[in-house]
Amino acid sequence: MGLVLSLLPKLELDISPALSKPRPAVEAPAPAPVLDPKARSRRPAFSVRVTYYQALPSQTDGNPNVAACGPNLEPWVQVALSRDLFFHADGRRRCGQRVRLVFENGRELLGVVNDTMNRRYRKQVDVLVAAHEPARRYGVAEARLILE
Repeated sequence: MGLVLSLLPKLELDISPALSKPRPAVEAPAPAPVLDPKARSRRPAFSVRVTYYQALPSQTDGNPNVAACGPNLEPWVQVALSRDLFFHADGRRRCGQRVRLVFENGRELLGVVNDTMNRRYRKQVDVLVAAHEPARRYGVAEARLILE
């Protein structure tokens, strides 16, 4: 092996200039976005009156098993909105949109828009309860409706 090495030309490497050159700055990764705790409050919200209803012919349009958006959902999940809230500004319906009702006592109810109410109601939400539950027992409440 010593023989092979002696046949190769001598290479002189001067690495001192490479060490003395400043290295290009590496950009730090962008910081993760900070979640704004008030972001939830920027969602569309309305002050509404909350009532409760059962899927009975006397409380619906005559076909209690079918809502404006299709078959009824589970009780305490399905909500009906008054028509001023049910339709977007461009006329589209809010079928399937998740909503949050925040009551004055701090209690919250999460629901899904699946029905609309008679046109005489404004700024109102109806929550579907089971047929065996007395809807009147829950009364009327004021709440904040947040469109998720």
